[in-house]
Amino acid sequence: MDYTTRDYFIPFTREQITKMLIEKDELNNKEVLKFEQFCLLLKSIYHFEFHRELEHLKSSYRIFNPDLTIAENELENSNSLEIETDLTDVLRQTLTEGNFELVSKEELDIAITEEGIFPISCKIDFDCFDYYKIYYQGISNSKAEIKTWNPFKKKEIEFKVYDRIVFFFKVKNEEFFKSNKVNTKPGIPGKIYIKYFNKIPRSDLEMMFPNPKPEMKLIHKLQIFLPLLAGFAVLIQKTIIEPYYNLGSNPLQDGLSPPLIVLLIVLGGYVLRTFLGYKNIVQSFLGEIAQSLYFKDQGNNQGVFSMLVDSAEEQECKEAMMAYNFLLNSNQQMNEEELDNTIEEWMEKEHNTKIDFEVDDALKKLKKLNLLKCDENRIISVLSLDEALVEMDSIWDNYFEYNQPKNI
Repeated sequence: MDYTTRDYFIPFTREQITKMLIEKDELNNKEVLKFEQFCLLLKSIYHFEFHRELEHLKSSYRIFNPDLTIAENELENSNSLEIETDLTDVLRQTLTEGNFELVSKEELDIAITEEGIFPISCKIDFDCFDYYKIYYQGISNSKAEIKTWNPFKKKEIEFKVYDRIVFFFKVKNEEFFKSNKVNTKPGIPGKIYIKYFNKIPRSDLEMMFPNPKPEMKLIHKLQIFLPLLAGFAVLIQKTIIEPYYNLGSNPLQDGLSPPLIVLLIVLGGYVLRTFLGYKNIVQSFLGEIAQSLYFKDQGNNQGVFSMLVDSAEEQECKEAMMAYNFLLNSNQQMNEEELDNTIEEWMEKEHNTKIDFEVDDALKKLKKLNLLKCDENRIISVLSLDEALVEMDSIWDNYFEYNQPKNI
């Protein structure tokens, strides 16, 4: 299969996947009830596990959270580097579990250089950050009309859109800004910022950074300098070349004549007007960007954790449900590769959705739950529904063991 256009993300809810799997097998009422109980137990187990992950993230993030007040954030920990490493590791793990994928440096470089929806380019001062990472979940195609050099004409372009984006970065410490005399800081020094956006064009990723510096594109430079050059050409033609050939004298020897002064003033005024027009265009576009990001902003800092953990819980649960159901109800023996292809073909043919199913990850989940069996020929199978329910109920019952045997 061609995986270049496929995502790990499964674009259906757990309830939808449960219904789709039940309808696939045309189970009888008793089997449907047992499978629904299986899904309920699976959801409960993952919810409990990911709640612990959420609390871990919130605890580790405390000393790096820019939203805390001075009183709340006065805690200075000698193990801050160790805590930071743990925080970023768990955050990346949660993003991976939620089927988010990392935007590479090459992709970001392309986004900065290629034409985007907004007809301005931006320069980012990356030196202000200790590190930055951009993850996306889901990608789709979109179209939009953009302005051209002709004010009476627009052109339609097609572009890729990241459905969901998580962007986190750490601002460098105070010493860096003092030593480099940087007055404009992209945030509180030493803090970690986490942003969650949706529907961000791939060509405009740089707009998410807190310190974009607009730069003129070629068309804007031409709009300023071509009239300037044309004006100088006319000025030289009218004030130097023509008098020289017509009168045989150099007009500059007699100083600036009134017409020459007027022409210079007009030319300077035109240049100034063009430049100020460009500045107004930049401000207008920056306003559009701010307004656009306002409606695309889904969450910030600690508030992002709940959404990420919920997404990871959903994705992990759906993968385990699908792998278990297909192994349980298959009429033929399957190995890992055959299971992978079977699920992907089912999603594409029956639900018109192309995914890159993470079969290895799904099987690890089933193995961790003691539901998976594998023979010497790499043929995989799962426990029956009755056996699976007993095994999962045992896992749930033994999360806490506080009951003591009573004396008789």
